Amino acid sequence: MNPDGIVLQTPAGKPFDLLHQLQPLQRSGQIAVWQALVPLEGRPPVAVRICAIRKSRVAIALAHKHLRRKASKQGSVLRPETLRSAEYVLVLTTLPEREFPAPLVLEGYRFRWQIELVFKRFQQIAQLGHLPKQDRRAPKLGSTASCSWPC
Repeated sequence: MNPDGIVLQTPAGKPFDLLHQLQPLQRSGQIAVWQALVPLEGRPPVAVRICAIRKSRVAIALAHKHLRRKASKQGSVLRPETLRSAEYVLVLTTLPEREFPAPLVLEGYRFRWQIELVFKRFQQIAQLGHLPKQDRRAPKLGSTASCSWPC
């Protein structure tokens, strides 16, 4: 979950202050869960759970290093809030809590992420970053252009 990429509300409909909620998580591996709403335009908000786990000191240092390097390359200013949220793994889910408690959601995400890394590595090895197209009208991968044929 990218905290900057989503608007969250409390169950009462007020703005959800994620950074404030994360403050009590100080120990590596500590888990917390919060109920929230994702407001949608023209539709009722979606009830979600935010599952968070505090990263280890080593993982935090690596995340901060990566963010600083990225900001330096892009010539952008790194906000303290970005560094703070990088100290946690945040997963937003709509899965029912009864069947999928927070530790299970976080473990599932960890496994999913490992699979993504394997696929990324396979793509690099096989140089499959840009697959050839059969249809010239097809948009490029990652393109924001709208598709003129069924996508």
